[in-house]
Amino acid sequence: MNEFILQQVARLYRDSLKLLSSWCIDRDIFNEEATAIRNLFDEERGCKPEKAIRLLRQGEEKLWAYTHPDPYR
Repeated sequence: MNEFILQQVARLYRDSLKLLSSWCIDRDIFNEEATAIRNLFDEERGCKPEKAIRLLRQGEEKLWAYTHPDPYR
């Protein structure tokens, strides 16, 4: 897979965890949800680049939709 796509996937995963930390204040819930997010990424590991680009676009849209109005800094 293209190095650029892999970098984008890693960035999306990292941003997903940062967003999750804005919504989950309980560490146990955070760990459960982080595991679920990781499973979503692992399910599509090794997919074709065309599908990876489509999934990245969908993931970025979902990330934007769930953006916290007052993010944790």
